[in-house]
Amino acid sequence: MFVGLSIAYFTMGARKVDENESEISMQILRNYADDGVQLKSLLYVTPDNEQKTDHSVPLIICSHGMNDNFWFCEDLCYTLAKRGYAVICPEHRGHKSNSAPSTFGNLEPYDIIGWLDYSEENLDYINVSNSGILGHSMGGLFAAGAYIFESLGEGRFKALVSLAGALNATRALDFFVSNPSILGQLTFTDNMTEKNPINYVTSEFPKNVLMYHGTADTIVDIRCTYDFYGELDPEGTRTDVEFHELEGAPHEIFYDSVYKKAISWFDYYILDKNTDLNSITILELDYTPKYGVLFQVYLLIACFFVMVLFGCSTYLIKPKIYQTTLPKYLTRSFDGVHESKIPRETWYHKLLLILAYLGMNGVAFLIIELFPIYSLNDMMVTAVLSTIFVVVIYHFGSPADKRNIYRWVNPKVAFVWIFGIVGSLTFYAIFPNLPIIEDNILVAGVRLTWFTPFYTTAIAVQLIANILFIRYMFFRRKSADELTYIEPILNGALLFAGTIILLSRDWPTYLIIPNYNITLYFVPMLAIGFGLGFFGFNFLARYLYKFSKTLVVGSILSGLIPAMFVGTSFITFIY
Repeated sequence: MFVGLSIAYFTMGARKVDENESEISMQILRNYADDGVQLKSLLYVTPDNEQKTDHSVPLIICSHGMNDNFWFCEDLCYTLAKRGYAVICPEHRGHKSNSAPSTFGNLEPYDIIGWLDYSEENLDYINVSNSGILGHSMGGLFAAGAYIFESLGEGRFKALVSLAGALNATRALDFFVSNPSILGQLTFTDNMTEKNPINYVTSEFPKNVLMYHGTADTIVDIRCTYDFYGELDPEGTRTDVEFHELEGAPHEIFYDSVYKKAISWFDYYILDKNTDLNSITILELDYTPKYGVLFQVYLLIACFFVMVLFGCSTYLIKPKIYQTTLPKYLTRSFDGVHESKIPRETWYHKLLLILAYLGMNGVAFLIIELFPIYSLNDMMVTAVLSTIFVVVIYHFGSPADKRNIYRWVNPKVAFVWIFGIVGSLTFYAIFPNLPIIEDNILVAGVRLTWFTPFYTTAIAVQLIANILFIRYMFFRRKSADELTYIEPILNGALLFAGTIILLSRDWPTYLIIPNYNITLYFVPMLAIGFGLGFFGFNFLARYLYKFSKTLVVGSILSGLIPAMFVGTSFITFIY
């Protein structure tokens, strides 16, 4: 039922995607900055314009603001594309998929200019000589810088539109003073005064500038635009410069009236065409990240249930597979000769194990904090150190400690869950990824390929296994009959709590979409899925007295082993 419903919802989303693809083509472009940083952008173009080879399609570049991404103002981009433009929305340094730190306008304007060069060399339908640029907030600062520096060079930009732009970098720093956490994401590599666009502005340069700013903007001081406008048109006589104050408007001035004026501005200065504002209709892009993410999540849910179904079916067909077989020398009682009779020695062993565990986690913490590594590498560091910890236990631990390891390790069950994951991923591969979402699922963060289920499974069960391992290593029950029915409940609670903790640590920065905070819904949903799945199977096995504590390790192996191989591929990293 779950699989059927999930596939039905996914199919509905896929149909919506197909409908939109006939109207607009959206692609991910990749380029490299002069300093070697990889850059990404989102391209909007109609299928008809995409087929041209005569460099006749004018270009608009839209520059997003701080803590935003290249999905911003998608309705404006869609409308511009339907009106004959090609639209490129770069994703700036330090934002979402770009791990390089922001430079507060030192390098971003040149990154934008680089997209002009990229388009000229690789997109033979675009006429970069007829280009315009629009920027919002901090993106307005980057856009103004690119517009000015390009105008001093080849002059391929013909018009600039600033929406609540931080057009005076010096004054914009007040925002960062009041938001010091942002400063950690920035790097100041050059003299800020040299790169502040306002220092290049005169009463005659640059030309064709449209500015909007809300008087109730509490993020970017409206005086930034006052300063810029004051340098551009001190006498208020220039016809190619306009500044519109929006009384009572906040920072996000994404209004249809503003969009219409921006479109008419580009039409006039790029296409040499007068456009009546009343003739412009702002189109709505049905296929947004919000819906794309949700539809793709339905498919992941279906795959998850396929994996669980495989493991449970194997248990029902042949339950003996889940029975742990201990080595003969470990089958003796915990009270036998292998267990130390000296309390001091017993606690000495426990102390060694606790210190080793804390030491491994401490090393992992230092590595992760001191080196800028991707989340996948974060997972691999922890996995390697966890393996070392198991070796330490096997070397220093008592036979009882070793026995507890064997209670979790069952190669047959590991293979069951490996095949379960492979089966679910094969099922997943049958259904193609939704366009764009393949590269931007969970907000231009995780590339949704076969890796996503691997990564999700691996990181979730890793912390869960650690919690349960501590519970069994240091808080063992005293008799075989004790806590027979309570233990599954405790395991389920630990699974749920562990998944919540881990997902809240690793996922939120890739889950949050501006205006669509799906973290609130997705993390609990995924946590409940893992928690109920493992808890339900655990309780069922307990009730049938055929339980073997190998489920979690089987899941770990089935997640980690493929992730190690897939992790060597570029496509698997968290961008």
